[in-house]
Amino acid sequence: MADTGKNRASNITVTIILILLPVLTWLFYSGLFVSGRLRTGGEPFNYFKDLAGSFAHGRLDIDRASGEKTADLAFYNNKFYLYWPPVPALVYMGLNALGNPTQDNLIAASFGALNTTLVILLFFVFSKKYGMGLKPLEVLFLAVFWSFGTVHFYMSMLGSVWYISQVMAQTFLLASILFMLGRTSPMNLLLSSLFFSAAVYTRNDLIFSIFLLAAIHIKNRGKDLIKNVIVDSLAFALPFVCASAWNMAYNAARFDGRVFDNGINYCNIHLYFMQNVHKHGVTSFLYIPQNLYSEVFKPMPLSVKFPFFLYGAEGFGFLWASPLFFFIFPAAYFFLSGAENILAGRTVIAGRLEKYDLIAMAAAAISGAATAAVILMMVGNGWIQFASRYSLDFQLMAVIFMVFILKIWRGKYFYTAAAILLALSVYIQYHGVKYFVQG
Repeated sequence: MADTGKNRASNITVTIILILLPVLTWLFYSGLFVSGRLRTGGEPFNYFKDLAGSFAHGRLDIDRASGEKTADLAFYNNKFYLYWPPVPALVYMGLNALGNPTQDNLIAASFGALNTTLVILLFFVFSKKYGMGLKPLEVLFLAVFWSFGTVHFYMSMLGSVWYISQVMAQTFLLASILFMLGRTSPMNLLLSSLFFSAAVYTRNDLIFSIFLLAAIHIKNRGKDLIKNVIVDSLAFALPFVCASAWNMAYNAARFDGRVFDNGINYCNIHLYFMQNVHKHGVTSFLYIPQNLYSEVFKPMPLSVKFPFFLYGAEGFGFLWASPLFFFIFPAAYFFLSGAENILAGRTVIAGRLEKYDLIAMAAAAISGAATAAVILMMVGNGWIQFASRYSLDFQLMAVIFMVFILKIWRGKYFYTAAAILLALSVYIQYHGVKYFVQG
């Protein structure tokens, strides 16, 4: 009875912490717990706010007075346009209606903290859906890693266009996955597609998250999948088709009828990239080897002086910036073992990995790899940055892929190794924040 009481008290404590974690996250992201003050004020590179004002007046370009910031803006027919997809500008239109917001960094912090809430909900629901039996402490562990052990930490403190677009895209993606994880119904499919569309038209590369959404839907429907495929497909397709038509009309109105022209080829690109752009263009398969090294595998440079590593504008691989991601490799081993057992018709499936687990892992891997492939084809790797900011687009897929390891591998040694890697991840990211945001 005493042990039961202790466990109940422990669960209540962890649950309270889970509820308070988004608040704590916001206090960090807002700067209050990092520099002792709120990071208030406007951000000159938040072009979405400018575009929201233009939309309100029936325009698609933004005003730029002499001397104002124009980095990465597209210049076409003597007008300045954004090449980033426009959904965040619609969000800012809503915020403008509430009072013309200028606190760009605090808005970024709020979306970041909302993402923490959604991550917590995601893993509770995901655990139930796939029979993982995640304990509240394990969900807390994952949420702390997402919030403080990845580049989501420093990116949620910056309100400029490059960072807030990625953070906001994760908000929409998380919401889409949550609705897909719910009870399958036309309304949930419509809502999942609506948020999926918002994610895609905030960050186009997130279109490949469709594979994970499809895998979840396959799990939901099971044997009834074929019977409902037409109705389900139409329910999910409707919002995305409408959003895509709207986005194509937006492009066509700006760039002489070219529906797939987002303006990236007319960008005011930094001189740092111009030599490569002249040789290979803004995107090319030739960029993949170097970007793969710098964004995934490149070690962080070490130093004998505190904090014992060095910073550089080119950044370094996300595996080293968030060492907990090294669990991807044992997760891959268990996945391959499970797939081999399935193909061989064996009844024992790599511990406790089941068919639908393997489908979800495969889908997460495909979604993440396809998203990464688009990123790696870009002329830049995210410069100027700490670690690998572009990797945020596929890190959720990586976390989902490796969380299945908890169906096989738990215990003292596992938790000890995970705790050490989490501590290292938070340590590295915290000092990245101190340097990149406060430096």
